[in-house]
Amino acid sequence: AAGEEGEESSETSRSVVPWTLFVAGIFVAVGSGMTVKFFPLWFKNDVGLSPTGVQTIYLLNPLGMIVASQVGRLTATRIGRIQTILLFRFCGLAC
Repeated sequence: AAGEEGEESSETSRSVVPWTLFVAGIFVAVGSGMTVKFFPLWFKNDVGLSPTGVQTIYLLNPLGMIVASQVGRLTATRIGRIQTILLFRFCGLAC
């Protein structure tokens, strides 16, 4: 009976992880939606980029996402999906 209780706790923990990541993703998406649209103005006014420079960043962004998704896939096969998600989220917050 003691082993079953530990298994139930482990199963409950596993079912909480996806929901926790989902809720965290919602907060990030809402926060990003309120700021991302002002990035071109920030690059132009505060960083001093030309319109061409700003558009270059917006061109390179999806290319970086392609590379990062492949790195994420390879990382997940080595260390696990949840660990990869946490690692990429931490890196995203740190940068």
